[in-house]
Amino acid sequence: IIARQSDSAAIINIAGRQRMLSQRTAMLATELVALGDERTRNDLLAAVDLMDRSHTALTRGDPAMGIVSNLSPAMKVFYFEGPADLDRRMGIFLDKARRIADPASPPAEREAALKHVQEEARRPLLQSLDDAVRRFEEEANARVDSLRTVQRGVLIILLSTLLLEALFIFRPLVNKVRDFARRLYAAATT
Repeated sequence: IIARQSDSAAIINIAGRQRMLSQRTAMLATELVALGDERTRNDLLAAVDLMDRSHTALTRGDPAMGIVSNLSPAMKVFYFEGPADLDRRMGIFLDKARRIADPASPPAEREAALKHVQEEARRPLLQSLDDAVRRFEEEANARVDSLRTVQRGVLIILLSTLLLEALFIFRPLVNKVRDFARRLYAAATT
């Protein structure tokens, strides 16, 4: 249970951080393109790289980031197939953010990429990331509940085993010892 909760906590933490990184990426991209603040370029690239590594960890697992389990079938559909298609959407978002940070990109391309990043960070991507966090939390709670049920079952089996040992092993042993003690007492007194 502790190991599962630790893995689930890492997944939920990283999924939640994705939300924050999408907003940070949009803000830094705006500062870079709209305000021309070149100091934000490295911060933008760092945010994009962390977002990319985090996304890869969530979808494929990464022990270095504390995620050892793979996506459940439902989350695979959510990330790769369903209406959210979060993997594709995230790939486009990260590609556009990298184009914004690339000084060799033409200004018109950077403007179009900025518009896309701002729109995605404002609503569609953010909603999908919120939904991913909610789904990860639901799965984690369901896993912990099922493990608790298994733990209760094991506890019942253990207690039943102890009760059966008491009835069929220790009780006859105690009765034999009591019988030997009676015989020994009778032999000693006669």
